[in-house]
Amino acid sequence: MPIRRGKQVTMNVCRSIKRDVSKGEFARMVITKSKNPALHRQAQKAIWGDLWPC
Repeated sequence: MPIRRGKQVTMNVCRSIKRDVSKGEFARMVITKSKNPALHRQAQKAIWGDLWPC
């Protein structure tokens, strides 16, 4: 689940490193409202298991 903290949202995501999806990595993303308001709104509404645009 995303952690909502005022004007920023912290999310843990699993994403692929290679194009053939043979390897992946676990990353922590911080989405701020000032840098990308549209992505911030999507992050606030996200729930566990949703697909995330990388």
